[in-house]
Amino acid sequence: MKLFTILFCFACSQVHAQMPDYFVYLVKGEATAQKGNTKPVRLKQHQLLFSSEIIELKKDAELTLSNKEAKYLVLNKPGKYKISSLSKLLSRNVDNVTKKYLNLLYHELLDPAHDYNKFKKENLGGVWGGVSRGECDNLIFPVKGMKTAEKNLLFKWRKTSSANSYNLKIYNSEAKELASVNINDTVQNIDLTKYISKPEGKYYWLVQSEEGSCEEEIPMLFELISKEEEKKITLELEKNKIRADHKLNIIDRLEKAGLITTAQNYFRSFVSNNKDNATLLKTYAWFLLRYGLEEEAAEVWNSLIDKKALKN
Repeated sequence: MKLFTILFCFACSQVHAQMPDYFVYLVKGEATAQKGNTKPVRLKQHQLLFSSEIIELKKDAELTLSNKEAKYLVLNKPGKYKISSLSKLLSRNVDNVTKKYLNLLYHELLDPAHDYNKFKKENLGGVWGGVSRGECDNLIFPVKGMKTAEKNLLFKWRKTSSANSYNLKIYNSEAKELASVNINDTVQNIDLTKYISKPEGKYYWLVQSEEGSCEEEIPMLFELISKEEEKKITLELEKNKIRADHKLNIIDRLEKAGLITTAQNYFRSFVSNNKDNATLLKTYAWFLLRYGLEEEAAEVWNSLIDKKALKN
């Protein structure tokens, strides 16, 4: 038994030692990696790098590396760099969306297995900005403080009634009831133009049922803005951000501004233009799960599984 323990610990230490320290996120120009006296290998995007290797950058080359904690660094001066000494250069802070993408990409390169149930359990309901939905937490979407130019808006809440019969109410900023819709479900698309004459402004929503248990009594705020304002904000964020990887930062900034549906539409378009990027699809699924949009996230994940099946 003692011998087995020693061998097991040795095997574990060997596996740990072989874990990559970094992966190549972006590469421009000529950069190589060399281990010992072996021949230098030209680096390419998504290549894994280990502490025993030495990187060499040629003139005008630029290398962006990231590690498993989603921290990253940029090397852009010609010369040689020991990978074991790069940790002191990890000073780049990244936004939430990019951080999640880098973290998922690291694990995707090591193990591309698709376990959606585990992924869902780890990422479901991490609401934007850590905002609490309320004491009963039955109102899911739109989230508190969300801004949107969508006039046909998805409303979603948790099941609180055994009869599954609910009344969705919408109020204006003066607490005047504008809509009262009976729904036999926990999700509903509402055409707001039927109930709201003034398209822009602050509004509130609430869901009630006759025999429901623990339902929010204070309506949840959301704000309607114009398409022109939405476009203006998006274009402002896009200024001087022409590289594809900057789109993740734009999504994060839209989200932090409360423009959740804008960020979702922007993300969907980004994914549509990069359909073969499995990590991007996973990051989009993570984004959807943060807002309780489980069905939409599952659909995105299943498309990833379907693509893998077709390749096999």
